[in-house]
Amino acid sequence: MVDVYISPENRDYPHGPYNGQNTYEKEQCELIADELEKSFGRCGITYLRAAADAWMEARCKEANAEGHRVYLSVHTNAAGGVNTTVRGTSVFYFGPEGTPSYRASELV
Repeated sequence: MVDVYISPENRDYPHGPYNGQNTYEKEQCELIADELEKSFGRCGITYLRAAADAWMEARCKEANAEGHRVYLSVHTNAAGGVNTTVRGTSVFYFGPEGTPSYRASELV
């Protein structure tokens, strides 16, 4: 069983331009996923990363078929110039307290 299924943002350009930056949400989420892979590898956490061209339906099927304990969706809100002061992290989980998803959300 693989512990974590990493699912970085994959919507096509020009979705998610970062305000004042020459980058997009998809690129930044891929970089975050790269770092997650390194961290999980150092910690002995098994993971599978979604193919960059796989859409949500295929990703969910793959994660469920493989029996992953946590589905980690990597997403940001680029704000698109609307609010340049937004900072921080939000974590959402599915399932009751005590499940792997709940415990993982508490660690973030």
